[in-house]
Amino acid sequence: MREKEGGEIRQKDYKDIIKWKRGFHLLFQAEKRGPLD
Repeated sequence: MREKEGGEIRQKDYKDIIKWKRGFHLLFQAEKRGPLD
């Protein structure tokens, strides 16, 4: 694999991690409010 491709993948993974963290945070807040129906 070329270095450029590795960098692009790393950048994509970083964005996915940010999305996952946001989703997890929202899920955690929802659980604190009460169980989801």
